[in-house]
Amino acid sequence: MKRIHALAAIAGLAAAAFAGAQFASGAANNQAAFVPIVPCRLLDTRPTSQVGPQGTPVGPQSALTADVYGNNGQCVGVPANATAVAMNVTVLNGTEASFLTVFPPDVDRPTASNLNWQPGQAPTPNKVDVKLASNGKVRFYNQNGSVDVIADIVGYYEPVITAQGTISAVTVRTATITIQANNGGGGSNGQAKD
Repeated sequence: MKRIHALAAIAGLAAAAFAGAQFASGAANNQAAFVPIVPCRLLDTRPTSQVGPQGTPVGPQSALTADVYGNNGQCVGVPANATAVAMNVTVLNGTEASFLTVFPPDVDRPTASNLNWQPGQAPTPNKVDVKLASNGKVRFYNQNGSVDVIADIVGYYEPVITAQGTISAVTVRTATITIQANNGGGGSNGQAKD
């Protein structure tokens, strides 16, 4: 009968790899974790179903700014430590070919667009992740004509808190695994035969 012995040396390798390793905090690395929420409507500019700060379409070369932290629109409890939000943004009733850009209002407006449409087009949704301004606001900019905007928050991003410090010693346990087998390969019910 052969005996095969295997030593769990992987643990020893891990100890060598981590001895003296440095760990940085999540804040320094700008790491964030996604927190899904029950979708809620932050804003709807349609006059017949207004939610949020404006009940009229967003005009040409105009922007609508909305608060996100706390309770706004139909959203409740977005925390003040949220760094960004994930939204389903929909444009409808556009009067001209245009685009919508969603961005934090404490930076210059980016040249990229989040949604594009033609006049008379069916409602056009898109998933948008956007960083929040330091005061928890987000801005929606329309280039041409007028358009209604609906924004539903589906989650937010918050900083990841990680351990900080140095690992100077690691205790490693080893194990020996014994496997029995025979030369003929026969056997029943897991029992080796001689």
